[in-house]
Amino acid sequence: LDDERPEAVAFALDSLRNPKTVQIEGETLLQVPDFLLAREILRVFSQESLPELIRLYDSGDPFLKRNVLLVLGGMPGEGMARSRLIAALDDQRFWQDEEGVAAGVPLRVCDTAYNQLVLRYGIKNTPRKLGAAHSLETRDYHIDRLRNALTSWVERDKDPGQRRTKR
Repeated sequence: LDDERPEAVAFALDSLRNPKTVQIEGETLLQVPDFLLAREILRVFSQESLPELIRLYDSGDPFLKRNVLLVLGGMPGEGMARSRLIAALDDQRFWQDEEGVAAGVPLRVCDTAYNQLVLRYGIKNTPRKLGAAHSLETRDYHIDRLRNALTSWVERDKDPGQRRTKR
């Protein structure tokens, strides 16, 4: 398996750069099995793939950034993955176009970062997922709340998953 590690990581990174899609009822969708395989490869080989993922994120368009965030959300450890997810809360560029949304406002990079952070750390007392049905104002409000909470947790050098509020 060690001999195949570089090829596996290269395959997975290429799958993020050039995702295979399928058309269903006029909507372009990612082929989920390929994406899930790529995400799992990158997670298993996180030591090798994390620096490459960060470079890919830094050079990518909003859709590629979204794909990288989906992978980073499931990466083990903290450090670079957590920092990139938190920094992405400031990126308000749309990764989804209006044609890809049945109703509501297309999703942005910051919306994906929010969703991954809430899922990764099991943040309580906040919407579990922001979607196209939420207004931009609602999304921005919850993103700001999460950013402020994460900033204070990071400053205190505590794991956000450890600090959960009571219901």
